[in-house]
Amino acid sequence: MDGSTFEFEVAMPRDARFAEAVRRLALQAVSYAGGAAGDAEAFAASVEQAFQTCVSGSGGNVALTFRRAAGPVEVVIDGRVLSLAV
Repeated sequence: MDGSTFEFEVAMPRDARFAEAVRRLALQAVSYAGGAAGDAEAFAASVEQAFQTCVSGSGGNVALTFRRAAGPVEVVIDGRVLSLAV
């Protein structure tokens, strides 16, 4: 595992208080992959917004996967894929 290939899975409660943590995890994933800071901020904001959309849903936790396989950084949130080329 390095900046070109990684995968991290986490489950967050459906609670808006965790949106900031999700945003920071997205920032870390882009930073680890060597992405530009400006791109990372915009991407992390979109990941946070996608998480906020899931908060109003029913069920237990929100499943998140932060990954890269020698391509874009991807964040999968409850099955929805967001990606950023780095």
